[in-house]
Amino acid sequence: HINRSKNLGKKSHVLMMIARASPFLFLVAAAANAANACPCRTLLNRPKYNAKELSARWMTHTMDWGVLSTISSRLDDKPPFGNVYSFVDGPCDASTGTPYFYGSHMDQSFADLKENNRVSFTLSEAAFPFTCGGSNFGDCALNGPSGDPENPTCARLTLTGTLVEVENGSEEYKKVQSWFFERHRSMAQWPEDHGWAIAKLEIVDIWFIDFFGGAFIMDHHDYHAAKLNFTDATPAKPKGSITGGMGDMGGPSGHHGMSGHDGKGAGNIVYMFAFVLILVGSVVLGNVLHERFCARHNYGQIPPFQDKADI
Repeated sequence: HINRSKNLGKKSHVLMMIARASPFLFLVAAAANAANACPCRTLLNRPKYNAKELSARWMTHTMDWGVLSTISSRLDDKPPFGNVYSFVDGPCDASTGTPYFYGSHMDQSFADLKENNRVSFTLSEAAFPFTCGGSNFGDCALNGPSGDPENPTCARLTLTGTLVEVENGSEEYKKVQSWFFERHRSMAQWPEDHGWAIAKLEIVDIWFIDFFGGAFIMDHHDYHAAKLNFTDATPAKPKGSITGGMGDMGGPSGHHGMSGHDGKGAGNIVYMFAFVLILVGSVVLGNVLHERFCARHNYGQIPPFQDKADI
């Protein structure tokens, strides 16, 4: 009976420990979620469609990648060559409007610059779901009633100019490199022997469309003069995280003048309240399981015996 009582006691303690450990497991998951947080903790809300310059600046700051088109130096007839490139126009909380690129001369696009540094860089609002915390706009989403990346109200922006390499080791180089490492974190781990270069697009022409009636040719001085409002933003929550919506990429949401991503922080209160409930509930559950298990198996109650031989 003593051995049986000890075994039952061990089992009850295991159950109680599992129940009481659950809030700490939740904390571990929350810590992992924090480590997987979006590089930029907030996303700027999309400006109204009639604010052309601001909308273009919003795309240049918010998007993470686009298509960089150069004049091919590889093919004899020198056709255009498009290549997907990550970029930044500043840190998370500031915007210059000038796209910067981080690449190597081993790559075809940077190799092309040696012969001709005239380029175009194209962004599409349809890529917004791939910005951490972003989601589909209805006018871009293929699963919407009329959405398509070619829809005029799914904004497209093409910046044309010359791509100028920033002097390696200069203050500008170090500053921009820190922007890349902040917003494209894996770049900090790229091999050092690739001779990484930073180049910036000096814009001379801007082609922009975000509504019916044809494209708007934007003056690059007006574009650079537009100032984004960094207080008009919402929290950026990674998809599938504890604090982020599951499947945000799937459904169309919002449009011009709407954020296109989840609430304005009210959800954080809900998650904190849920955590407190889990914490309290786990402690209570652990005690209840322990008491019921002990009561059911008479843990700690050894039947009477007559002599030592019965032990």
